Amino acid sequence: MRSVLIIIIALFFSLDASSQCNPDLNSCFEMIIPYTDGSEERVKYCGKLNDRGERNGCGILYYLGESIIYSSSGLWKNDKLSGYAEKTLKDGSIFKGNFEKGILKSGSYLFEKDGKIGRAHVWTPVTS
Repeated sequence: MRSVLIIIIALFFSLDASSQCNPDLNSCFEMIIPYTDGSEERVKYCGKLNDRGERNGCGILYYLGESIIYSSSGLWKNDKLSGYAEKTLKDGSIFKGNFEKGILKSGSYLFEKDGKIGRAHVWTPVTS
């Protein structure tokens, strides 16, 4: 029984470690992201791209404009966060968890309020 518990704990830590990525900070460039409302945002991206020039693989995106988001880091697929990732807001709060096509599907929201660290579970309901 003890060996089974040790295997489960080791598997948990290996899965958590594999969900992290280390973007190539020597491979960075600035770009403009256009939004559907006609606005644009200047960003700096460090990481991998696919053949179409889209963010793909491990990377971090820094928002350089007036956005409330400071950075989005983790695994990207076709220009959208996909898999384990984190979004850090300029106020220091963090959304972290599993993203699908840029949307946080399940994870945590970490924040500070009245000098205390808070944590809330976040999930996106399945729509039919």
